[in-house]
Amino acid sequence: MTADQELNEWMNDWHAAAEPLNVVKEKVRRQGVMQMASTVAEILAAIALIGIPAEIARRNPSPDVFAWFVICFAFTAVASTFSFNNFRGTWRPTAESTRAYLELAVKRAEARLRAADFGWNLLGLEVVFVSVWCVIRWAQGGLDTGELFFRLGLVPVLSIPLTGWLLWSQRRARVDLRELRGVGEG
Repeated sequence: MTADQELNEWMNDWHAAAEPLNVVKEKVRRQGVMQMASTVAEILAAIALIGIPAEIARRNPSPDVFAWFVICFAFTAVASTFSFNNFRGTWRPTAESTRAYLELAVKRAEARLRAADFGWNLLGLEVVFVSVWCVIRWAQGGLDTGELFFRLGLVPVLSIPLTGWLLWSQRRARVDLRELRGVGEG
C-alpha cells in the first residue's frame, strides 16, 4: 500500500465519520426553524387569546364576560408557562460535535412529545370547562336551548383540528426519537 492510498483511506474514513454530524446538524437546523416559527405562532396566539376576550370584556362589562376573560387568561398563562419551561435549553447545541447535536435533537423531540401530552390534558380540561360552563349558563336561563346546542356543537368542531395536530405531533416526535436513537447507537 502506498502513502497516497493510505491517505485516501484515512480521508474516506474521516468523511464517513463526519456524515452523521451533517445529517444530525441539518435535522437540528430544520427543527430550529420550526421551533422559532412555532414560538412566534404561540406568542401571537397568546396575544389573541388574551387580547380578544379583554376587548370583549371592556365593551361588555358583565360578570359572565369578565369570568370568561379570567378563564381565557388563566388557560393561556398556564399553556405559555408550560411551553416556555418545556423548551428551555433546546435552542442551540452545547458544542460543535455530533454528540451535542444529537443530544439537542433528542431533547427537542422529547420536548415535543411532552408538549403533545400537555396539549391532550389542556384540551380535555377546556372541553370539560366549556361544556360545564354552557350547561350551567343554560340552566340559569342565560342561554336558550338553541344557543346551548350551537355552543356545545362548536366544541368538537374546534377540537377536531387540534386533535389532528396533536396526533401528528406525537407520531412525528416518536419517529424522530427512534431515528435519533438509532443514529446515536450506530
